[in-house]
Amino acid sequence: MRARSVALDCGARRSVVGAFDLTPDGDLVLLDRAFSPSVECGQDGERPPPPEWAKRGIVVVAPAAHRTLLKAVGLPLATGAQREQVLGFEAGQIAGGALADVVWAHAPVSPGVVEREVVAVMKLAVGEGLCAEIGRWGLTVDRIVPAGWALVRALRHNYPEVVGPAVVVWIDGRTALLVRVERTDIAVRLVGLPGAGVAPDRPQVLATTADPKSESHEREAAPWLDRVAVELARMAGSGASAGAGQIDVFLGGDEGVGPGEVALLALRAAVRVTGFDALRRVRIGARASGADKVALQMGVVVGLALAAGDAGIDLLPPARRRERSFRRVKGRWLGLAAVAVAGLLAALFVLRRERLGLEREASVVAARLVPQRVAEQKQREGERERALLRQQLDALAAIRAARSVWLDWLVDMQERLTQVEDVWLDSLAVRPQPAGGPAAGGAGLGGSRAVAGVEAAPAEGLRIAVTGRVLRRPGAEPLERVRRLREGLLASRFVAAVEDERFDDAQPGLLRFSCTLVMKPEVPL
Repeated sequence: MRARSVALDCGARRSVVGAFDLTPDGDLVLLDRAFSPSVECGQDGERPPPPEWAKRGIVVVAPAAHRTLLKAVGLPLATGAQREQVLGFEAGQIAGGALADVVWAHAPVSPGVVEREVVAVMKLAVGEGLCAEIGRWGLTVDRIVPAGWALVRALRHNYPEVVGPAVVVWIDGRTALLVRVERTDIAVRLVGLPGAGVAPDRPQVLATTADPKSESHEREAAPWLDRVAVELARMAGSGASAGAGQIDVFLGGDEGVGPGEVALLALRAAVRVTGFDALRRVRIGARASGADKVALQMGVVVGLALAAGDAGIDLLPPARRRERSFRRVKGRWLGLAAVAVAGLLAALFVLRRERLGLEREASVVAARLVPQRVAEQKQREGERERALLRQQLDALAAIRAARSVWLDWLVDMQERLTQVEDVWLDSLAVRPQPAGGPAAGGAGLGGSRAVAGVEAAPAEGLRIAVTGRVLRRPGAEPLERVRRLREGLLASRFVAAVEDERFDDAQPGLLRFSCTLVMKPEVPL
């Protein structure tokens, strides 16, 4: 199968997108389709992002019909550069200005017809704005085809049996695009519709089962149908095959167009009118099931899919064409770069293997020629390891010595408590260093007494808060035993001072006390 193509019809009212595959035998397959209620591409407004499947494939876009000009011109018997010069002149006449401000392209009216070609013109700014706006969707435009030319392609693909002149009436909001298609000629006319046009949210006709000749039906549909009927009469008389009765008319476009409008237009214009079934010869994939119900709205996207792989009309701005060409050859350059990188990696692998082999040979030679250096190296490594082990042993010894100081102090304190008797310690807690220097012993709390003669403690010593209890015994003063305990603690080689002594004899039979032990800095804990 050929590469997938994503067709995007940027109508004046909404956007229609479809994904297609074109088989080698010419069959067109609809894979996915979606409708967006957004405003026209290139205009300001919020739109939902396109589906993920729309980001894979060749993106072909049709701007709104009023954005492009399409005209069939006759050519003299000229070829090559002279023919291009004549076509450029005709494009300038259509644009009404300098060709530098527009993008133009041409294609034969029909295969084998060399005397007439279709020339399409679009302003360069419109093309750039269209590509930039679609780029915000995450899509890259590969081709821009006028809506009128897409309708020509869709008509010829779906109705090959129509040999006479045919007119496609494409309703797009407030405008109607009429495309007259013959074998040797094409005519395009864009007309405005009266009122608000064919609004999908406000049906212009009654149900499809209503009588087309109903007065109420005619009264509602008359404004735009009369306008289209008048234009059909003009186009019928201006072609190579004049006569309204000989023209086949195909009606399609907005979702406001249905079988009722087809019947009414046939009645008003007195011609044979058929709904433009854009999917008549298009195979519908599983994911696009139900698309036949909206076949009247998919004429442009089908024509875009048919024009995706042609060398015909393409209004993509020159700068975007260069980007497209670069994207097409980028894969080849990436392939060449991948081959070059693979070759470089292979060469590096061979060189690395050779280097490793040389290093092994050099090590063998070095081991055989200078064994003494190898032995000295091993000896130096052993010495470094032994020095590291000694450092680790010293660190462990220091840790052990530091931790054993606490044990020695606790043992010393236990011995002094044993000497006093009937004394218990409730808690030991390390206190933070006071900011203003050593604290003086304070007065006791309610019902407590303070011991005089408290010595000042050095500010740099570690402070440990101690709380405990003394059991009252008959004939023994508990405060005296506390003083003995204090003297014993001051006699310890660990304690530098005792401060903040407090006593509480509120509980019968017990004397509670608390104090702060200031440890000697020279015996760190």
